Amino acid sequence: MLRHKSGRLRRPEEAAEATSNMQEEEPRLKLVKKRPKRKRGLKLFLWLCVLILVAGGTAWGIANRDLFSGVRIEEWWDQTFGNYGTGEGFPVTAAGSEVADLETIGGDVALLSDSSLQLYNSTAKEIYSRQHKFQTPVLRKSDTRALVYDRGSTGYRIENRKRTVATGKADYNLIAGDISKNGDVVLVTEGSGGYVSELTALGDDLKTVKFKWSSASNMVVDVAAAPDGNSAAAATVFAENGGLGSSLTLLDFGSDTPTYLNFDDTLFFAVRYCGGRIIGIGDDRIVSVKPDGSDMQEFSYGDAYLAAWDFNEDGYIAVSLSPYEDRRECSVSLLDAALTETGTVSGAGEVRGISCEGGLTAVLVPGNVNTYSADGSAIASAQTSASASKVALKGQTAYVLEGRTVSSYSLS
Repeated sequence: MLRHKSGRLRRPEEAAEATSNMQEEEPRLKLVKKRPKRKRGLKLFLWLCVLILVAGGTAWGIANRDLFSGVRIEEWWDQTFGNYGTGEGFPVTAAGSEVADLETIGGDVALLSDSSLQLYNSTAKEIYSRQHKFQTPVLRKSDTRALVYDRGSTGYRIENRKRTVATGKADYNLIAGDISKNGDVVLVTEGSGGYVSELTALGDDLKTVKFKWSSASNMVVDVAAAPDGNSAAAATVFAENGGLGSSLTLLDFGSDTPTYLNFDDTLFFAVRYCGGRIIGIGDDRIVSVKPDGSDMQEFSYGDAYLAAWDFNEDGYIAVSLSPYEDRRECSVSLLDAALTETGTVSGAGEVRGISCEGGLTAVLVPGNVNTYSADGSAIASAQTSASASKVALKGQTAYVLEGRTVSSYSLS
């Protein structure tokens, strides 16, 4: 006989019941013992994925740490989520008597006149109108900021959607300036003490100087700030053998030694960063080099005259050339950043302006604005006024300057 847990002997019927219960519980115990163990390989894989995400996020954060300042976060938030209401649509009219420039900044339209910088969203709602007192205002821009400086004088200011970020006066008259994708500012002034040009790169606070370069022989005519704000390129001219030569001067802010790419028969008047390369726009050719000055490529105008040009940072360049000095009967060459021709547009007419956006190029001619793909295929066309003089393409919308008025044209 079996014993009860109290110690007494069980009656036969209790023993039978206990044996029956044990037989019923036994299968459950066997099921627990046979439960499969979780595979360690899957767990290790999941942990590896987490580590890769953390490491990638950390690396991205370090590489883009400048974006995490209070002002930069505010700009990103405002550019992404800022709601300034809905306007009545284009056209809009400039506040001043003369218009100096038309650009797009992020998804907005910037209009620089002789008295103000105005910014509108895509519905023509005015985001701001900020006055300046510059005689010769020049506009350079990033995705969120605008640099306006007074060429031939000392004043400059930096704007974003919310406020005037900074204002200042250079020690000497300004020749050129630029603002990088990260918002870093480079200014070039006339020199002193025997120097003809002085380049200054401002720190993140837009007050301290993080780099300075002076030249006694090379006069800077244009400057471009690298997207990461750690270097710059300048188009310069210099006297040589009774004539003029030109140079693309490459400046690494971590080095005291510039790289000079000299040309005796070309005068460069503009320089930009495009598709990870440096592009120099000259009077008879375009030159493209890597940031260290290597892998030089050229696109020659031949016997033609340069009528208009534009680029975007992704690596698209459009150049309009004419066989005549009055810039009529133009053709348009579409290039990548290494100056390989990807497409052409022949018989474009009198080209007054060009704008590149993504893989599209808008070409402004009297009475029309036309868009083309990177291979030169016609995409769309819209009729404009005969007074149209400048175009800025954003997505599939062309913003066209007509006198003091900006109109929008859908090119989808």
